[in-house]
Amino acid sequence: MDLIVGQGHSYGFYWWEQGGPKSHPTWTKHIIDESFSQAHALLLTEIDGEMQLITGKRYRGHNGNDPGSYDSVVVYAYTLDRKTATFKRHILSMNGTASAGTQFIAADLDKDGDMDLASAGKLGVHIFENLRIDNVPKVMREQHIPLEQIWPFEGEGPIVQQENGRPDLVKNNNENRQ
Repeated sequence: MDLIVGQGHSYGFYWWEQGGPKSHPTWTKHIIDESFSQAHALLLTEIDGEMQLITGKRYRGHNGNDPGSYDSVVVYAYTLDRKTATFKRHILSMNGTASAGTQFIAADLDKDGDMDLASAGKLGVHIFENLRIDNVPKVMREQHIPLEQIWPFEGEGPIVQQENGRPDLVKNNNENRQ
């Protein structure tokens, strides 16, 4: 049985290939990727009929004290070519806020028949929606974008006029208006 490991406290993502007899196994280290640090979470899952290995950088995994703590945050999917025993990297997120955190989950989150991914890290919770099967019309998808909505949403209560804070701490901007 081989092992795939990520360096949680440094750079490196490796495949350790087991050889030799079971009574005296040997291990050969293969580099998959050494371009990012703090690969805390690994997930092997089938997506669209292909086995994929999901991982990425955990932002400031140990409060900024490990190599690469402040490097760009990345999330990658790797596919294995079994004939050449090589991994091909696919970018899921780069230089954004999606990170590896401490785990990934794979589930059909939007119930459309394909596998989606989710992770939570120090920069927030992120959903990677698989759009291979996209049964949601664009108009409906855009209705669910919070920035395009009039607040408050139905059922949240009455609209409250925006306040400027405590009167004794805020200068009245109407004093200079005529």
